[in-house]
Amino acid sequence: MLEAVVMHEVGYCSRESIVAVTHVVRNRLESPLFPDTIEEVLHQKGQFSAIHNYYDHEIPVSYKVHKIVREALKLPDTTNGALFFYAPRYMQKDSPAYQWFQSLETTLICEGVWYCK
Repeated sequence: MLEAVVMHEVGYCSRESIVAVTHVVRNRLESPLFPDTIEEVLHQKGQFSAIHNYYDHEIPVSYKVHKIVREALKLPDTTNGALFFYAPRYMQKDSPAYQWFQSLETTLICEGVWYCK
């Protein structure tokens, strides 16, 4: 399930992006602010829009994503504790969501995606 969500979120991006999104999920598992299982973290309302694509097997998980996600789970956190990520270029600058993300501490910017906590 984690691999499928990562595939749909950043599967066509760099290794660094795949590792970062994997680490956001792992950071959430370790945070008291989020549920305790990968399934609950990924299904939490309003969090991972790609979870719906998990059930659409027209785009299977690539070997590249499978391999990198497995490796990322063993690596130290590359996001400096990020719990969220977003792509500002796809958001309206005056939206409440954009304003909320901007209020957080940015810990990493990779390929136009901002990671924050």
